[in-house]
Amino acid sequence: MDQVQDDDVKIKIGKGIFYLTCAAAILFFYWFAGIQCPCN
Repeated sequence: MDQVQDDDVKIKIGKGIFYLTCAAAILFFYWFAGIQCPCN
């Protein structure tokens, strides 16, 4: 039972890191695009 719960926690942490990374990448992309726009 403890093993299943431990795996569930790892999955939740993994998903949290995955979503945070995706959100950071999208925000960085928009920020970078915003910086580049005036140069065009």
